[in-house]
Amino acid sequence: MIERKNKMIIEVSEKQELPWELLLLADPDKKMIEKYIYESQVFIYQENKMTLGVVVIKRQDNGYYEIMNTAVSKDAQGRGIGKIVLNDMLKLIGASENKGMKVRVKTGETSTPALNLYKSCGFHVTEIVKDYFLKHYDEPIYEEGQLLKDQIILEKLV
Repeated sequence: MIERKNKMIIEVSEKQELPWELLLLADPDKKMIEKYIYESQVFIYQENKMTLGVVVIKRQDNGYYEIMNTAVSKDAQGRGIGKIVLNDMLKLIGASENKGMKVRVKTGETSTPALNLYKSCGFHVTEIVKDYFLKHYDEPIYEEGQLLKDQIILEKLV
């Protein structure tokens, strides 16, 4: 648990209900989330006991961490919560691993706020997977009125 005045980031235990409303903000397909959520660590950001943010991390078999899902409630967006949660997760991973641990995150090419957030935290683009969202999702996804097609993969060493 990371705590500040009336604000904290806590890991969700197996007995707690997952913050589905937030998780679905970042990925609208519950089946896709269920493919990784039960093998991941889920952290929530709370202010005055209200859950406003979530980040899901998973250690991959080939030795790096992947940020699987990051979301902030619509009412709390633009307040820097995403950056706080992301930086705290990077510190947590860095403290628990050897220096130089790779952290990867994947997002869509139309996800401008997410791309800006990841880049502001030191991530850099390493790969673009053409038509990923068209091939892997049953329903088309639109962000800001644009059809989501390509996946952007970003990485950072911590």
